[in-house]
Amino acid sequence: MNFSPRRPVARCVVALVSLVLFTACAAPAPGPHTPPPESTTATPSAAATDSTRIRMLVRSVADGYFEFEAPPTWTVEKLEVDPLLAHRPEAGHLRVLNEEGKVMAEFVSGDAPMAEAETGDQDRPYTRFDSAPTFIEDHAFVYDALGKDGSDASMALSPQEESDDEVSALPRRFSYVGGSGVFRREIGPDTPLAGVSSKLKGTKRLEAYTRTHEYLQIKAMLTSLQQAKTTHVSPP
Repeated sequence: MNFSPRRPVARCVVALVSLVLFTACAAPAPGPHTPPPESTTATPSAAATDSTRIRMLVRSVADGYFEFEAPPTWTVEKLEVDPLLAHRPEAGHLRVLNEEGKVMAEFVSGDAPMAEAETGDQDRPYTRFDSAPTFIEDHAFVYDALGKDGSDASMALSPQEESDDEVSALPRRFSYVGGSGVFRREIGPDTPLAGVSSKLKGTKRLEAYTRTHEYLQIKAMLTSLQQAKTTHVSPP
């Protein structure tokens, strides 16, 4: 019998099978070493997710006599100046509100210079949770709570020599060239504190606040205050 006419077909089948086997061997086998497909979703950098990095915007207040930085989403609400201070060119009164309309700080300027003997509340025990340097010369940022139960607290600027363990920053004013004012956030027992569990009470609640992003934003704002212009106004 003559089988020669079927040999080309056999050779084609063998070649086809060989090609399939070669292709299968050349393809990467699935497994842990197979690289994942590329994602089109951008991954935030470490810097962008770091809660200590706070984006701020410079705000000019009190007719340009003072400047401070605040988050871009926060707003400055201008309030009426005390009539007794209206003669002072640097007099100002405002509140800083967050994006939800909650008060983050109050600012007042235009008061007469403080007497050296003025101090804070020394009649009640208090707890200091935090302190930091500021741009106002010889002043520090302090976060204090009055009373053993921490019923009232304040984040404020305080004269450096009075920011130690001998005197509380409640109430507290800061001095500048030509006058004095306040820049603080007061916290009461019912003041909402973003990022703090409602189960915490008293000083534990106030201490936990120092570990929140909102607290760091307020602290950065208060410590950034600077006197942009100098005034020397004689009392009326």
